[in-house]
Amino acid sequence: MARDSLNNGEGGARTTGSGTTGASTADASTTDASTTGSSTTDAGTTDAGTTGSSTTGSSTTGSSTTGSRTTGSSTTDASTTGASIQIRHGDAEYVQDMFNRISGRYDRLNRLISFNMDNIFRNIFLRKAGISPGDKVLDLACGTGALTTLIASHVGDANVDGLDFSEGMLSVAKANYPHLRFHLMDATSTSFPASSFDMITVAYGIRNMPDKSAVMSECYRLLVPGGKFCILDIRIPSRQPMSFVHKLYFGKIMPRVASIFSRGDGDAYRYLPESVAFYPSRSEFDKLGLAAGFASSSHHSIMFGACDAAIFVK
Repeated sequence: MARDSLNNGEGGARTTGSGTTGASTADASTTDASTTGSSTTDAGTTDAGTTGSSTTGSSTTGSSTTGSRTTGSSTTDASTTGASIQIRHGDAEYVQDMFNRISGRYDRLNRLISFNMDNIFRNIFLRKAGISPGDKVLDLACGTGALTTLIASHVGDANVDGLDFSEGMLSVAKANYPHLRFHLMDATSTSFPASSFDMITVAYGIRNMPDKSAVMSECYRLLVPGGKFCILDIRIPSRQPMSFVHKLYFGKIMPRVASIFSRGDGDAYRYLPESVAFYPSRSEFDKLGLAAGFASSSHHSIMFGACDAAIFVK
């Protein structure tokens, strides 16, 4: 499969210690910044994340789990407060159950609410990640396998593994792409041997993992020297009017539209945009990466800052 031809542009400066050298072209849609050794702070980023891990094991087809739940102060009714979102952000079982519930309609709704831009973002992401034929790649939080199959088109079916903690999502992935390998595992503690992969990816999933430090450490263990951990996720743009448009669409319009097409499960589509508030800033990510042992990091804005790609090199 040919690489996506949409050129989002790259720009920025590379920082080593306190000195900055070089600059490259930038266009209206992409601005980059790279860090080696010390962390780079991003003054205009107010990002965020959500929940994570639970079951462990290896290759599985899984089956969907239905129903909703209430734990402690965490509710699944229509009124969502900052406090309840915070509680659910740390509740892996709630998030696992939510993805199991929406797994059958997840892809269709994604295309609808993103105006089919999600696939364009994935192609841009893989180009920035520098994926190469023959790379051994692990796709974390692979969901229904949309990114996993795109990776396979670059590296070959035998060189990619998909991993998720939702049986419902994996059952859809296995049905859609029976030629690929998918595993039901906890991203913080996998059963793969050390130094198994050249690249690890996670798209729209890191904010669903409460223990990001453990995820970073596990990815560091799994990568070969020089390997890359590449993250794609939504973030709140720092500049107007994109910040206003982002908050209006993801906070008000998208949950209502998704609720109509999700058979009344609007709570899931309130949780997902609100979880963006827990996505780490670039400087916070850099600190996590350095603590896990990564040698360098770089950050790339996509679609005027609506998405962020972070790349950590071992």
